[in-house]
Amino acid sequence: MLGVTCELMQLYRKTKSAHAKCIACGNLENNPSSLNLNFAKLDAVTVEGHFLCDEKFQGYQGILHGGITCLALDSAMTNCIFLLGIHAMTAEMNVRFIKKIPVGEMIKIRARVTESRRKLHTVKAEIYLGNIVCADALGKFIEVDL
Repeated sequence: MLGVTCELMQLYRKTKSAHAKCIACGNLENNPSSLNLNFAKLDAVTVEGHFLCDEKFQGYQGILHGGITCLALDSAMTNCIFLLGIHAMTAEMNVRFIKKIPVGEMIKIRARVTESRRKLHTVKAEIYLGNIVCADALGKFIEVDL
C-alpha cells in the first residue's frame, strides 16, 4: 500500500479542493447548505470523521434520514479516494442499514480502500454509534478527469 507522504497530502488537498461546494464535505463558506463533513487520515488508505445528527436531518421521528446516511457513507468513501490523490466518482454503492441512527447523537464515519485495480477502486465504509455499526456500504469508484 501507499505510504502517507507530503506529496500525497498535497494531492489530497488539491483533489478535495475540487469539491469545495460539495453538499456533503464542502466548506460552509463555499456552500452554506453543506453538511461540512471533515475527514482525517488514520493511515494510508483509511479516513475517519464525525457528524452530529441534527434533528433537521431526520426522516421518521427521531431517526436520521436514510438519504443522509447514504450521503455520509459516500462522502467518507470519496474522501478516502482523495487520500490517494485520485479524482473518482461513485460508480456503484450498496448500503446496509443495520440499526436506527438516532438524531441528536454524534456518529463516527470510517472508510478504507480495500482494492485498487487500474482505474477502479473498491471502498468500504461504516457508521458507528459508539462501538456499534449502524450502517455500512461497499462502493466502487471510477477515476475521472476533472
